[in-house]
Amino acid sequence: MLRMSTRDQHPFLGMLKSPKQTLTSLFYDARFLWAFLILWLGGVSGITIISRLQNVGDDTSLLTILLSVIIGGFVMGILGWFLFSVLYMFFGSLFGGRSDFSHIQIATAYSLTPLATNTILTLIPLLFLQEHFFQIQSNTLSTFSSITLLVFSIIEVIALLWSFILTVASVSEAHRLSFGKSFLTVFFSWIIVLVILFGMLLTFNTLS
Repeated sequence: MLRMSTRDQHPFLGMLKSPKQTLTSLFYDARFLWAFLILWLGGVSGITIISRLQNVGDDTSLLTILLSVIIGGFVMGILGWFLFSVLYMFFGSLFGGRSDFSHIQIATAYSLTPLATNTILTLIPLLFLQEHFFQIQSNTLSTFSSITLLVFSIIEVIALLWSFILTVASVSEAHRLSFGKSFLTVFFSWIIVLVILFGMLLTFNTLS
């Protein structure tokens, strides 16, 4: 069987244009350096969304926010990668999947490509709005700032949904499962992660 080399097309762009073919080729010609970059950018996107929802721009300097987002994004990306890879492997196996763990790791990492792209696009509104970018609930925002944040929020939602669908498709390809079983694999994995996060948040609030 003829295999497309990842050198024929950049894996980052390939996951956006032809994810199935790109992912299949990555199973045989993995590029973990790009995977780590995507994980980092995906983690930055996740931390950025959380920071904006908490309106941290009201009482935190932009430099502090950026440092927290950059460092926290790397930690979140790497830890999330291993946790989700293990969960996708476990639940996928329950539904009859037979993937190698390395393939699941590749699928998990590269399915975050839309979120990584969202992080790059973040530089545009961040350049104009600066700390106001993290003040989505502030009453002092100008009309321009409000419209810019609204447009970017829509892009964020699209990136999240795109990454979710791409994750389901990638896990399906790795495990050789139907789309429905792959959806359940991803769904149950996310339920476990949300329970863990809720437990950590509840514990933190109790201690504080």
